[in-house]
Amino acid sequence: MQRGNPGAGGSPNEPGLAPAAREAVGIMMNPREVMTIRNLSLGVGTACLLLGVSAVGGACDGREADSTAPEPRAVPVAVETLQRRDGYAVERYFTGRIVARRTSDLGFERGGKVVEILVDEGQRIAAGAAIARLDTALLEARRAVAQARLDAALAQRDELIAGARPFVMEQARALVREREAELGELVLRHGRVAELLERRVAAQSEFDEIERQKDAARARETVARQALAELEAGARQERLAAQAAVVAQEEARVAELNLELQKSTLFAPYDAVVSLRRLDEGTVVDAGTTVVRLVEDAAPEARIGVPESVAGRFVVGEEIVVQVGSRRETAEVVALLPELDPITRTRPVFVRLSQPAVPGEIVRLLARETVEAEGFWIPISALTRAPRGLWSCYALEDDGRITRVSRRLLEVIFTDGERAYVSGTLHDGDRIVRSGTDRVVAGQRVEVAQED
Repeated sequence: MQRGNPGAGGSPNEPGLAPAAREAVGIMMNPREVMTIRNLSLGVGTACLLLGVSAVGGACDGREADSTAPEPRAVPVAVETLQRRDGYAVERYFTGRIVARRTSDLGFERGGKVVEILVDEGQRIAAGAAIARLDTALLEARRAVAQARLDAALAQRDELIAGARPFVMEQARALVREREAELGELVLRHGRVAELLERRVAAQSEFDEIERQKDAARARETVARQALAELEAGARQERLAAQAAVVAQEEARVAELNLELQKSTLFAPYDAVVSLRRLDEGTVVDAGTTVVRLVEDAAPEARIGVPESVAGRFVVGEEIVVQVGSRRETAEVVALLPELDPITRTRPVFVRLSQPAVPGEIVRLLARETVEAEGFWIPISALTRAPRGLWSCYALEDDGRITRVSRRLLEVIFTDGERAYVSGTLHDGDRIVRSGTDRVVAGQRVEVAQED
């Protein structure tokens, strides 16, 4: 058999084959093989034709079946009727902490050695209870010296006030009488000598001596009278005042030492609990060194920072709701500071709790705020996702014969975890599918199984 001859068997010239195909067939196949391929091609074509006719017929039968199919059963759904609102209430929490009404780091006002500490950490003490004491031996010795000086000053003052004793007064009077007698005798002698001098019996020198003695006696008599007058008049007011000042000075010194002795004992200024004990007996401390820390646990208060826009709603004396741990309780607003906290930029509000609390514990203040915005409250279960970041829900549309659902686009304004406040293509009185939105699609027939 020769291949590549166009005229061999005439096979390459079979009708229905392109020239290139004929040439290929003439090169590769003999006339019997070409005939076999042609029969196969005719068979495949016939089969394809039959399949196409069958498909067209099936499609026509399906179209006829659809046109006669019954309406699908309505899906039972739970619905809720909407009511338009003018706004919604928001609960906002502001965090603070419990603070003790009073906290004090107590220390002595003077230095010394601590000889006794009477309290321990965690101990509850009453106002005025002794907490610690310093060594007071040196102070007590100084007070004894000051008291002795005060006693001496008081004795001198009493002596000045009482005046001279009776026997001293009698001695002064006797001395006056003696001086008067002495002066009288010299006056008589002076007269006699004067007469003798006139008679030229006595010498001038004798007269001069008698006159000198008389003047001296007169001076002594005057001094004795003045001494008696001073004793009878008592002490001078200036001397009494000076002695009174000495007494006051000594009394002040004794009072000062008594005060230092009193301040050698540390007392509790109010009912409190000992939070911290910093030192033990035997420690030498300076004035102001902290010995213990006291925390008042009665009537605890909370310091809560709130924004300035919210702080104006609180009034001193009003009752508010706070949450301490897992419990809620009422509290009274006791103070609202007039300035912002420089760190948190909030305004501190102080509230007094109605139940005991531990200082440092976290407390939350509940504030309700109404936001004006028209919308509707719907359950979270009624929401479905929509394109472009929106949300949607299914609303019921009733044409009087069949109830179907349609998709309504929404914007979620606020949610409290169970409900959402929304706005969008909804109207007052619309009924929406409350739950089971995954079982319906837009345009689907539904029936109301439950309505709220």
